[in-house]
Amino acid sequence: MKKNVLFLVYTLTVMLVTLYFSLQIIDKGKTGGFVYVDTKSHDEPKYERLNPWYINCSHKPDNSFRIIVIGDSFTQGYLLNYWETYPYFLEGKLNSKSKEGNFEVLNFGNGGLGMIDKFELFEKKALSCKPDLVVVQYLWDDFRNRSRIVEIANNLYGFNRSSENFTEYALEFEVEATKMYTEELFSSYSFEKIWEENVRIPLQKFIYVAEESDIDLLLIFIPDCDVYRGHETGLNFLKNFVEDNNIIFLELTQTFKNYDSSELCVIPNDNHPSAFAHRITADEIYEKIIKEKLIDTS
Repeated sequence: MKKNVLFLVYTLTVMLVTLYFSLQIIDKGKTGGFVYVDTKSHDEPKYERLNPWYINCSHKPDNSFRIIVIGDSFTQGYLLNYWETYPYFLEGKLNSKSKEGNFEVLNFGNGGLGMIDKFELFEKKALSCKPDLVVVQYLWDDFRNRSRIVEIANNLYGFNRSSENFTEYALEFEVEATKMYTEELFSSYSFEKIWEENVRIPLQKFIYVAEESDIDLLLIFIPDCDVYRGHETGLNFLKNFVEDNNIIFLELTQTFKNYDSSELCVIPNDNHPSAFAHRITADEIYEKIIKEKLIDTS
């Protein structure tokens, strides 16, 4: 258990340090980063931040089928433009196969969210968008509670920021706060207990609220782009949960193993998916949606 804890602490620290320094060396105005582009004008791109808490989805067109994707930076599209993310690819594929072209796919990805945070985003914001289908992306570090990490960072550095805007301004401070949070968590509880409280319970809430609101739910797992990181314990917990609760689930591990990490990673030595990985993710989600009859294909 001690080795597992040290491995998780080490992995989280390396991931966040890589994230921070990547943002320092890449021109976000050209590549995207956490800055996204108005997809209506590719010739003269207008760069703007896409924070899911501020997405305006009050109007739902008549006869539209709205899909909301909730996830972390793997969904948000770290170091990618908006049109290179799997929610965007998925919307395009759905509409290309539809006579009416009435599908909407909204990207509610936000870097650093754990499952507790993802449910909060769903309940307080995404639910008001009246989705017909919600896709929830799971990642191995979903045991994290972003609100607690932000609280630690605020105390360390005298900030007064919420979890909604923290990543935009303070990646370098989140590295230390995340390390402290992880050590705090694993010094008191077993990984099984942490997964139970921080992943299983919010997933149960997702199921309950989706059923009560007559919304279909699809749970997906996108692995690190190198596929072979040792996070099997959490994934096994997830698979048992899926089986016990009869959830529609898509795992992309085997799909990713068909490709080299140089194709799947957004930049070398970073675990975030590339535009190519996002495209094949969208293809797999599309096939799963059709297979499970989550949309009307008549």
